[in-house]
Amino acid sequence: MWTCPVCDAENPIEEDLCRVCGTPFARLLKEPEERPDAAPRTALLWSLAFPGLGHLRLRRGLEALSRGVLFGWALGLAALLLAIRTTGPTTVLLWLFIVVAVLLYLLTAFEAYRMALGWPPLVPARVLLWGSAGLVAVSAFLIGIAVATMSSPGR
Repeated sequence: MWTCPVCDAENPIEEDLCRVCGTPFARLLKEPEERPDAAPRTALLWSLAFPGLGHLRLRRGLEALSRGVLFGWALGLAALLLAIRTTGPTTVLLWLFIVVAVLLYLLTAFEAYRMALGWPPLVPARVLLWGSAGLVAVSAFLIGIAVATMSSPGR
């Protein structure tokens, strides 16, 4: 006999699924998920110090790195565009990077807080990857427009 880890029903060893709830026998062998050791408030505060640090405290190193790099990239390019006093199409690019940086900052902090509570991430790694690729594509398009308008003969 084996005891179901979900409903505590007794099942014959020959059965692969629990007769009551359908839980597979293999679930008995599954390691319990390790809860993050950072308190939600701690993860939030670290993430507010710099996006990704809260994820790092939760032992999610690659997620921390990707969020930190993306935030640094967006903030750095926004600062660069502010420094060169953008006009025309590059102003759209400036606002794009400002909005992305602010959203990443706030969303990453909120996500770190939620993850410390044991909830899944708001933005899965795949979505973050595709969002980053989309941001690069839009940036390249807007830079192309800016270069084309700057090098036009009427300028």
